[in-house]
Amino acid sequence: MRFSGERVPLLLFLAGAVATIALLLLVAYAPDLRSEANNDSNALSRSAVGFAGLKRLLELSGIPVEIDRGVKSGERIRPSLTIITPPITTAAQDWKDYDEQSAVLIILPKWTTIGMPLKPEWVMKTGAYPAGTISRMIGTIFSYPLVQRPGDFKGMDVSAESDDIPPAILGHIQQLQYFPGPSREAARNSRVLIRLMDETNRLGPDGAAVLVQVRQGDKPIYVLSEPDLMNNQALADSSRAQLALAIIGTLRQGKGPVWMDVTMNGFGRSPNLLKALFQPP
Repeated sequence: MRFSGERVPLLLFLAGAVATIALLLLVAYAPDLRSEANNDSNALSRSAVGFAGLKRLLELSGIPVEIDRGVKSGERIRPSLTIITPPITTAAQDWKDYDEQSAVLIILPKWTTIGMPLKPEWVMKTGAYPAGTISRMIGTIFSYPLVQRPGDFKGMDVSAESDDIPPAILGHIQQLQYFPGPSREAARNSRVLIRLMDETNRLGPDGAAVLVQVRQGDKPIYVLSEPDLMNNQALADSSRAQLALAIIGTLRQGKGPVWMDVTMNGFGRSPNLLKALFQPP
């Protein structure tokens, strides 16, 4: 088949138009096409230190869950609780810019890891972040001291302020991370909700505070110092899974969905005017 000279410019124009539209589509939807497979400490990760298992546990328990990517809509139901799993690189401005919608549970980071070459979604622990580094990361929210105790802590009991959180005997926890006690100034507007008590009394008579409320009001903020009570590895233990459900059930405000934030972890989506051009009204 042969084309006349008059059709060549038209065909070139159409080919260029199609290529331009394809390029615009790729630019508009590039964030959506990015792989979310990762091994970090966030709600999308299936590694030992991730929290994808917590999302699945809540769903199986009949609690509605949404991954919060930061794009707000007037039609979205107000969350009953937002769970934030901030990376160690979270800056003070990130906290100041965050627009909480209801009660917030912050689960602190703990472990340093490296990915396994043949299984990229798996990790090996290489140590723990220094307690001082974690304290500085969260310093915009509160100024409690954070302590890490090396070694294994076994057979610990849960001492909770709420009757909705039942007693539990936990398996061993490595490198226990906790708050030894808030300062007098910080204690005025806060309270300890959960302590862990050990059989050998290594933690002292008051135990280790692992869940603390650091802000009151209609949008309270809670901080869980020990991620090994809710991450994927933790939920393999039935006692910790039940404890995680009890904690979240106690902190929720109403029956709205639980939001699991990933904006702090770099998976947020901002409004995109170019993308809006390709979406129906």
